[in-house]
Amino acid sequence: MSAYKLSPVMTLTPLLACVLSFLLVLPHSYSYTTLLRPTKLSASRLEPSEWRTLETKLSLIRSASLCAMTDWCLVYCLTPSGQSTLMSIIAVPFNEDPQGHPWLKCFTKRSPFNILTAQSGITVHDASPVPQNFSSRVPKNLLDGINDKRMDNCYFSRYLYQPFIVFDLVDIREVKGILLMAQNNKNFNIYFHDLDIRVGTSLASGNFENYTQLSYYPGPPPYEGYELIVQPAAPIAARYLSIQMTPNETKTHLQICHLEIYV
Repeated sequence: MSAYKLSPVMTLTPLLACVLSFLLVLPHSYSYTTLLRPTKLSASRLEPSEWRTLETKLSLIRSASLCAMTDWCLVYCLTPSGQSTLMSIIAVPFNEDPQGHPWLKCFTKRSPFNILTAQSGITVHDASPVPQNFSSRVPKNLLDGINDKRMDNCYFSRYLYQPFIVFDLVDIREVKGILLMAQNNKNFNIYFHDLDIRVGTSLASGNFENYTQLSYYPGPPPYEGYELIVQPAAPIAARYLSIQMTPNETKTHLQICHLEIYV
């Protein structure tokens, strides 16, 4: 899949005059960069699901303003019919939805950091296996940079001692932080705790004591869909990221529903 590249001159110039004039009436907390972080979502994401949507005939810029002022709106897209659709889907910027064509031209509120996704080449090196009755909750779900709040977007391990998942970042990267999201339902506090989060430069699987610890999160999360953000004091050079549940002498499931790796 080719990288998604935005040409500021070709893509933004037609909008620039509208943006500059419209920003004069926006609250000061909103900015040009907040409103225009491009991404591409598959049109299949418009099918009914767990997220909130709102269709509007407003212009692109006015839709951007409405999304910016609406707490639940995380993305707004231009539909084939020419309307704008506001959605509560999480989508990282400068990314292409692996669900594929036809893509919608969208804009996201998500962080402007450089975020690694499958499009960047990262892979799952190893992970605790998935239960047979949850076969859709596979590790690669965490690589697409998108969460549409369905449980099938999550990774869910078997009931094991110290389940884990390890990501290969392809090359040595300066890791500035990561974000992990708990599940978005009433069971949010069950499978998201005792998380040992580490990075390293050599390959490991199951035992990550030689990795540098970014954080240990005892949990439980305070609410459903909780986003755990881990940022070291300074970037750490690493190629591998491990996440492991380490409760004492207890079997458990590990469940993560969204991942962002900042470099």
